[in-house]
Order: sequence, then C-alpha cells, then structure tokens
Amino acid sequence: MFAIIADGFAADVPKHKKQFNRFLKEFLTCLTDKLSDDKASIALAGLGNFAAIVPVFMGADALPKIHARLLKYGDDLVAIREGIKLKWMLLCRYTTCYGRFVQKV
Repeated sequence: MFAIIADGFAADVPKHKKQFNRFLKEFLTCLTDKLSDDKASIALAGLGNFAAIVPVFMGADALPKIHARLLKYGDDLVAIREGIKLKWMLLCRYTTCYGRFVQKV
C-alpha cells in the first residue's frame, strides 16, 4: 500500500509535496514517541517504502538525517527489548526499513 502511495506522490511532486510531508512527519514522530508496537511497525513500513522518494521531495541531504534517526531508533529498540521478549515483527519491520535507507544513502 505504501509503495503505491509513494509512486503516486513521485508522479507529481509539486502537487503532492504537502501530503508527502504529512506522511513523513507522522512516520518520523512514531520513531520518537512511545507508541504501541503496531503503530511503530506501520510507520517503519511506510518510511521504508518512502526511502526512494525522500530525495525527490527533500533533497539528498535528508537521507543521512533520517538514516541517523533510524540508527538511534534501532539502538533504543534493542536496548529496550534486551530485558524482555523481543517483538520479532517490529524488529523485522525495522531491519527492512533500515535496509532501504542504507541502499539510498
């Protein structure tokens, strides 16, 4: 679903810039707020699918910044989950999202 949205946004950048920024803000907020694992998982899926179009809307400088936030989120995710059972679905979404950003940076 997010891949289809990303493709649609990239088809007409000036027309969809505002919507793109709304989605991106929501996804990035989920990385800093303490939300349920389901919401964080959905945000990571969306963010990963948007990795390819971030430079189109925000320039190449945005990718390293988001990459840095993902690194911190991953460190926090592992640290939080060390003492309790790791949520594999959330970790899977994180690694997929992170991998897409690494390919683009």
